[in-house]
Amino acid sequence: MKSRRPERPLQRHNTRKDTTYYMQQEDITKLLAAAILELRPSLEGRPLGPSDSLEALGLDSMERADIVMLVLEHMNLRIPLVQTFGPRNIGELARLLSEKSAA
Repeated sequence: MKSRRPERPLQRHNTRKDTTYYMQQEDITKLLAAAILELRPSLEGRPLGPSDSLEALGLDSMERADIVMLVLEHMNLRIPLVQTFGPRNIGELARLLSEKSAA
């Protein structure tokens, strides 16, 4: 079965794998939007913002998991994926990841 992960991973700004960097919610929102567009190029040109629901964008649970994993990898943040299931839109997910990166 073919992997659903995008062919082009998000560009990493840090190269150290042992450091988690705190990120502002706004920056994480941008990362989430970039990951969504990598996975769903058909959404290119559509403005993506904090109030957009991943479900309303037509993303299924596997695609959501791929998006979250890409962003977690970019942030070098290791948390159980199940902790990211509560948020209902991009902004709530960005806030959660920002809080986790600050912990």
